[in-house]
Amino acid sequence: MTPAQGRLKTGVRESVDAAGGIERAAELVERKRSWVGEWNAQQVDKFPPVDAAAKMDAVASAMGKLPPITLAMARENGCVLIRLPEARDAEGDWLAMVGGLSAEVGDIINGIAKATADRKVDVREAAALRIEVAEGQQKLAEIDAALAAIEGAK
Repeated sequence: MTPAQGRLKTGVRESVDAAGGIERAAELVERKRSWVGEWNAQQVDKFPPVDAAAKMDAVASAMGKLPPITLAMARENGCVLIRLPEARDAEGDWLAMVGGLSAEVGDIINGIAKATADRKVDVREAAALRIEVAEGQQKLAEIDAALAAIEGAK
């Protein structure tokens, strides 16, 4: 299995787990338990079809998580996956939105400063920083949604 497939497999395993494990995921996607077991096995080069992946990811989304398979696929293709914010009215709380973005950017800068104190960023630090970056991207999406609401209101 290639490294990229390994990363996708991690997303599949997280999605199967979110769906309640192999047995419950098999029921959800209406497939044999053995098939889902192969999708879930780290060293087996088998992956769920798109319809099954979407159903399992939907469970994770309903739990407030980003959909693991979709997230892994986005990252493998050089893309960012963020949850779109709920529709807002055109009169957003701009100070709160900008303040939230500023706080997230501050967390990113602080994290980078701490991580590079030894002149290198290790795997654990990179993972933590990626979470901070994703939170910053979410704040940008909220601002974008407020701006789109203004455009749509006119």
